[in-house]
Amino acid sequence: MPSVPNDRSSPTKAPRVLAQLCRIDELKPVANDPTVSISTVLNVPCAVATDSVKPGDLALYTAVDTFIPHHPNGLSFLYDGQINRYHRDEAAMVDILGHLVKGVRVKPILVSGHLSAGLLIGINAHPSVPDGPALNTEIGLCPRLNSETVGCSTPSTFSGPLAEKSPDMMSLSLKQAFGGVVAPHLAMTPKASSLITNFLDLQQWKQTVAGEIVWDRPDFIPDPTVKDVKSLTGLVSNSNNQVKYRVTTPPSDSCMTVYFLREDSQLAKCLTHRETSRLLERVGRVGVCTDRFDFQEMFSNVWASIMKTNLSEKLAAFNKNLAIEGFYASQTITTGRGTPKVVRDFYVSGIWNLDAQARVRFEVAMQKAKEWGLQLVPVVGVSTLADIRSGRAKAAYQRCQQKGSPLVFRSSDEKVVFSHQ
Repeated sequence: MPSVPNDRSSPTKAPRVLAQLCRIDELKPVANDPTVSISTVLNVPCAVATDSVKPGDLALYTAVDTFIPHHPNGLSFLYDGQINRYHRDEAAMVDILGHLVKGVRVKPILVSGHLSAGLLIGINAHPSVPDGPALNTEIGLCPRLNSETVGCSTPSTFSGPLAEKSPDMMSLSLKQAFGGVVAPHLAMTPKASSLITNFLDLQQWKQTVAGEIVWDRPDFIPDPTVKDVKSLTGLVSNSNNQVKYRVTTPPSDSCMTVYFLREDSQLAKCLTHRETSRLLERVGRVGVCTDRFDFQEMFSNVWASIMKTNLSEKLAAFNKNLAIEGFYASQTITTGRGTPKVVRDFYVSGIWNLDAQARVRFEVAMQKAKEWGLQLVPVVGVSTLADIRSGRAKAAYQRCQQKGSPLVFRSSDEKVVFSHQ
């Protein structure tokens, strides 16, 4: 099966579009949450507050993994919690002068179980939004931001090369600039998108670990961290004391997740700009996450634990949106007088169906893991919640516990998973 490791940007590739002006194509209510609606713009789902916009409204769309620098005299609608309700992940990024600039990062998130793959602000719903200060394309920012911002990096320190001069656009208002870039089919020209991006000073989000670019774990990929039972108050109550749980012994406390996203899914489409997940042409994307980061294939040892099993190709053949959760472990093996060899393995503890947003049955998950040639986290017994809480379960299974690793307990329906110290 043809594949390439990454979809890295090339010199001939057009810059990624961070913002576009568009019309709202569709608006659907969320059955389990009347305060939320899912709008569709540019074939992308975005969460909005119910009744804040309607189909046909003009809207500003900001793509995921975009950083919105926060300046004291910036455009307030980008930070207003009543307008920007769902994509308010506070973040900071270093500008080209080495200054740390605070702002908001647009992340792909789940809102009431639905993917929101961008920030959407309805222009019609917020009349004050379009009437901003004059747009100065010579320096690519609002003049008042440059002159009145003190003690904070100005947008121009991010922008690098000066924006292209255009006598026709030297003093457009934001409303005029937006109004002039709606094409017959509401498609944006690169120049118009660049105009809006420069005016709002939007930047592509970047962060590094040990000198390498990494991305955050997408919100729709479940956090592999196993929570302590104390954090599950209400979900695990005294009335459940006789409910039985599988007792498992992970080989380490290093959680990780391997995910596969079908190419035709919205989950995959909102990550197409990332250089971390492995692209399998015309099939989908494979990635490896910890609780925080989505790592590049060439960078992280966690990738080595799955490459030897050809898991990427096996997941592509299975072709379902899923996340395999488990633990990463390594050991050094010395044979004779040879050089010690480091062996890295991925031990599977469960599998998520990302479309259903639920774990599959434990027996099914373990069977698939075996078929894919993966190691399994050992199951050493069964215990009631009463025994877990009293410490009797820990005393009974402590001899099976790996050094430095927790005992992990799993309900029979896989809805409740926790450790207990």
